[in-house]
Amino acid sequence: MTPSYRAVFISDLHLGLRWSQAEVLASFLEQLQCQTLYLAGDIVDDWKMGKRRFLPPSHLRVLQLIGAIASRSRVVYLQGNHDGLSDDCLGRHIEGVEFLRRAIHETADGRRFLVVHGDEFDIFQEGRRRLARLGAKAFEALMWFDACHNRLRRLVGMRRRYVASLLKRKAKEMAGSMTGFEDSLSRAARTLKLEGVICGHLHHPALRRLGDLSYFNCGDWIHHCSALVERDDGHLDLISWRGRGLAALPLAGESQPGPADERKDSVLRP
Repeated sequence: MTPSYRAVFISDLHLGLRWSQAEVLASFLEQLQCQTLYLAGDIVDDWKMGKRRFLPPSHLRVLQLIGAIASRSRVVYLQGNHDGLSDDCLGRHIEGVEFLRRAIHETADGRRFLVVHGDEFDIFQEGRRRLARLGAKAFEALMWFDACHNRLRRLVGMRRRYVASLLKRKAKEMAGSMTGFEDSLSRAARTLKLEGVICGHLHHPALRRLGDLSYFNCGDWIHHCSALVERDDGHLDLISWRGRGLAALPLAGESQPGPADERKDSVLRP
């Protein structure tokens, strides 16, 4: 069944990085029907590419599909810390894509959300860019370890286990708690008199309450292949896409019964 949504939010594609699940993402975008697509930052990994302006064919295919969606729907590209976009792009429409630093999205049921990548609220990221780049290199080394480790686990009939994803999530959760990442996002939303926040940056899909606000994280397309989607009635759900011809698998959502935090803890771990 072709997925059709009022709005779709994806982040942290990291095109150009070897570990980006570009083929899986392409299969999602090929079938996607939506009124608005938000690209919530870290779409093309400028840190990894550097001066080498080359993308593998499967990664280029993702950009082509985004361009095709932009020809029939609204597409908003929100700058992330890995994107390397010039400030001259911000506020402009280029090839049908609107480039912004942050946006406000209003759902069908009238709620308004701050939509942003999230790095500007990460004090650790903003104050220690060189250390952040070293962390990105360490993450890539761990991804190589995972690839070799999981190849051996498959040979002996064991399930895959992603050390890199687990350590990255724990490190970002620790850094976030130390720097008040979620508190900073909450303050920004309250200042703007909004109902919540939609972001990326942490690479971990999440749905929970922050006091009187709703907090959503889109996740990533390296480990989780996740997206936040708005249905026609305004409900927001987290889904995971696992390949061509497969239905979107629900992770957690406002329209599903049960406490959001319990759902998150039980199904969103790597």
